[in-house]
Amino acid sequence: MSETSLTSPNTAWPSSEQALADREALLALLFAWAELGWIRDLDAALAHRLAQLAPEGDASCLLAAMLVSHQAGQGHLLVDLTQAHEQPTTLIAVEPGDDAPPTPEALLSLLAPARWSQALRGWSAVGSGPGNSPLVLEGERLYLRRYWRNEQQVANGVDTRLALGEVVDAATLRPVLDVLFPPASHSAEQAGSQKLACALGARAPFTVITGGPGTGKTTTVIRLLALLQVQAIATRGAPLAIRLAAPTGKAAARLSESIRDQIDALEGLDLPHAEQVRDAIPHEVLTLHRLLGARPDTRHFRYHRLNPLPLDMVAVDEASMVDIDMMAALLDALPPHARLVLLGDKDQLASVEAGAVLGNLCARAEAGHYREEVTQWLESATGVPAWFKGDAPALLVLLESLLERLREHAGTTSFEGEMLLGNRRVYLDLIWPGKPLSQRELTTWSDQRLAALPLSPRVGDLLRQHASDAWSLADSDGKYARLRLPLPAVERVGAPRTLAAPRPEFHDFGIADLPPPDAELARRPLRALEIVAFDTETTGLELRRGDTVISIGACRIVNARLLASDVFDVRVDPGKPIPPASTAIHGLTDSDVSGAPPLPVLLPRFRNYIGDAVVLAHNAAFDLLALQPPGASVTLDMPVLDTLLISRALDESLDGHDLDTLADRYSLRFPPGTRHTALGDARVTAELWLALLPRLEARGIETLEQALALQASAFDKEDACT
Repeated sequence: MSETSLTSPNTAWPSSEQALADREALLALLFAWAELGWIRDLDAALAHRLAQLAPEGDASCLLAAMLVSHQAGQGHLLVDLTQAHEQPTTLIAVEPGDDAPPTPEALLSLLAPARWSQALRGWSAVGSGPGNSPLVLEGERLYLRRYWRNEQQVANGVDTRLALGEVVDAATLRPVLDVLFPPASHSAEQAGSQKLACALGARAPFTVITGGPGTGKTTTVIRLLALLQVQAIATRGAPLAIRLAAPTGKAAARLSESIRDQIDALEGLDLPHAEQVRDAIPHEVLTLHRLLGARPDTRHFRYHRLNPLPLDMVAVDEASMVDIDMMAALLDALPPHARLVLLGDKDQLASVEAGAVLGNLCARAEAGHYREEVTQWLESATGVPAWFKGDAPALLVLLESLLERLREHAGTTSFEGEMLLGNRRVYLDLIWPGKPLSQRELTTWSDQRLAALPLSPRVGDLLRQHASDAWSLADSDGKYARLRLPLPAVERVGAPRTLAAPRPEFHDFGIADLPPPDAELARRPLRALEIVAFDTETTGLELRRGDTVISIGACRIVNARLLASDVFDVRVDPGKPIPPASTAIHGLTDSDVSGAPPLPVLLPRFRNYIGDAVVLAHNAAFDLLALQPPGASVTLDMPVLDTLLISRALDESLDGHDLDTLADRYSLRFPPGTRHTALGDARVTAELWLALLPRLEARGIETLEQALALQASAFDKEDACT
């Protein structure tokens, strides 16, 4: 068959059933897909080569070979046969045109996983463990052998280190940890987490330290190194041989800059053998290739199992960028006794090559999974409960500074206090006779440094650490004023509520008039965007007649990955009763928002959360209008993506573009009770965007500028209602 005939409008394509029954028809189809850009030439070529080397394999086997190669090109180690059958568009999503061949989805939906697995097990190109076959089938997971071997090597390397760990005496760690993290702040959420991480790192020869930007990962690892060097000098009379590494030169340079300040900060601490400890912490960060001794034009390194690194420990920053091949090479080159610390944000900066090693290692991390003996050991070693959430001592310092500020303002040292209990927040009110604090006075207080705490954080930093704020208001009688401070509370759970139908679509075409993005942002690939998906709940739908916001929820997408813990979720005091008809939709009552900040207080916080991101919403015009009522002090003028409009543009002939219909159409799943909450709908919108992304790319829409143009084409002026 000639190349031109593969894409000719007159080509009689085999049906999906015929392609799965005939190897030659299947191979012709694979090369047609490659010409259309649905898969790589390499993917089709692998299936073709294996058809020659192992001719007994049927068409389903060749399709599986193509698919595992395609997945490797997308950064994945394997193909799950059940997922490929039940959710084929999560693996390959294409946009077929006229006279297009049968799609991958059409073929994959016909393959029952049990029969598919049976066919693969009977194919000589597939093995089930060590050997020389090019493919490996483990359960219903199909690998390229290289990636299976490297995954086994990483798993064995981690297991070996965890098995060799000796429990360190908690009593010997506690004095040093108390110096590194002074007791005056050891219950603070960030410092307490760092202290726990250091203790765990000293306990186990394999450690993962993960967290988002600003969580103190570099501080933690430098203090962990100091802790380990103190222990090594005390027990063996000499420090550990340690190297710091990063996957790229840029990451190595960035860490080299940041560790200098952290090492300098150790000078003020009364550590045993302080000078020797500081000198024993490396000041230089190497790339992993340089550390392992990369050999030009090969995949081999100078250091390996037979010639291991002469080190006692390696710490790797930006570990989310380390692929499975490099991680396997690193573990192979470490001597059996050497410690390994991986440092990074599991939700960002994915590896270029196949294998999200850090993300897989952290898959269950948020749930904790501490054994009872580990929890007890941690409390003994740190004095910090492993379950802690709060920041009690730091908050007491903050309250002391607040009372001093109020004493100066009100001219009294006597204040009344009230506590208002919300579902997720406790509101502390301090009340005095007189006028409320001005915004200028609050801003001055927010910028005040708390010298009694380590590193002298600002009041505003401490409030943000607790997702909190403070505002002042006058009582209705005009005689008294109060300052309100929301604090974390254990969530109270009630019986499930019955929800009504979702709100109808709201159309407003103001987003078409937003200024275009700058040239650099306009050209940025969709997968490289930082996106904040958001949603609001309101007192009703008549925004121009007084209805207003009662809840704002948002989450963040970075590099086409939804960050699980980076969220914005607040209640808003609407200043008016919530009608029962609205409560039936979102479930929020007057008591849920009682004591919450008003919208003018929260909007600057929400704008700060967005930062430089592009915003994403479903039926965005409604939510933008809700957040920008007349006289609003904050303008949301960044680029806006609207999944409602994008869905309409992609599927003009289909009805039903509301969030529930699209969630069902794209098989999106969400926990019961989270729909029609602001954060819940924001997360569904984010998942919907990630489901739409492959379809946009299949249509050639790869940049923000192109997506905004497609979105603009979906405006239907006849649908507008004002």
